[in-house]
Amino acid sequence: MELAPTPELRHDGPVTPLTPPTGVLPRAALVMRLLHEAGPAGLRLSQLVQRTGLPQPTAHRLLADLAEEGAVTRRGAAYALGDRWGPVGFEPVTPRCLIEREGSRAVVQAAADELGDTVYLAARAAGGVAYLLRCDGDSPVRVFTVEVGEVKRLAAGYAGIALLAALPPERRRAEVDAVVARPPRRWNLTDDGALHDLLDTLLRQMDEQGWCGGVPVVPGVAGVACGVPARTGSIPQVSLTASAAEQRMPPARVPEVAEVLRAAATRLAEIGG
Repeated sequence: MELAPTPELRHDGPVTPLTPPTGVLPRAALVMRLLHEAGPAGLRLSQLVQRTGLPQPTAHRLLADLAEEGAVTRRGAAYALGDRWGPVGFEPVTPRCLIEREGSRAVVQAAADELGDTVYLAARAAGGVAYLLRCDGDSPVRVFTVEVGEVKRLAAGYAGIALLAALPPERRRAEVDAVVARPPRRWNLTDDGALHDLLDTLLRQMDEQGWCGGVPVVPGVAGVACGVPARTGSIPQVSLTASAAEQRMPPARVPEVAEVLRAAATRLAEIGG
C-alpha cells in the first residue's frame, strides 16, 4: 500500500450536486460558482436546475434577483456572471476524503480485497491527475502501469477520463487532442483516428453509465474507473480505478468491477468528496 501527498486541486467545470443547499445565500453562492465554472458561455436555466437540484421556479427567481443586482446577466438563452461585479474568486476546497486519509485508505483497501485486484485513488492536480494511493488485492498476478505520486494528463488514463467527463466539451476536446498528439508509450494504438475513437468511447461510457473501462488501452492490462461524487457546487476531484491483468478482467466481469468501485466511491463521498 502506497500513499502520496495531496496535490493542488483545481475547479474547471460543473457537476450535479449530491443535495441542493438550503437558504438564499448558499443557493446564490452555488449558482454563481457554477456560472463562474461555466465561463463566458454561461448556463441555461435547465442546466442550472439540473446541476443545483433546485426547483425551476426557485432557480428562475434566484437568477432574476441576482440579475437585478448585476451579479448575473442574460446572454440569449443562457445566464452568465455579470460584468458589474468584476472577477469573482472561488477557491478550490480539498475534498475531505483526501484529508481523512485513514478512513479513505480503509475504503480503498476494502474494494481491493473484494476484487482481489489493485485499486488506485487519484485526484485532480495542476496539470492533470495525480495517483495518490494504491491498495492491492490478493491476486498473485499484478500489473503496475503507474506509480504512486505520478501525474498524468486527464485523457491519458482511466482515472483522468473519469474526471475529464465532468468538464465542458471544449476542455474535453483539448485534453483528448493533446493526448492523441503525444500518446503514452505503453498504449497499443498510434493511429490518430483510432485514438480519438477510443477516448471518445471512454468519455461516452462515463456520460451514459457513470464509469468507464473494458476498452483495451495498454497491452495485457484491463481497467475500470469511476468518479467520487463531489460536494455541492464542485466538479469531481477524486476518482477510483481498478487495474488488473487482462485475463483477470474479461468483458463479462467489467460491470461487476464497476459496481464495486461505485460502491466504494459512494463511501468516500460520505467521508467527503
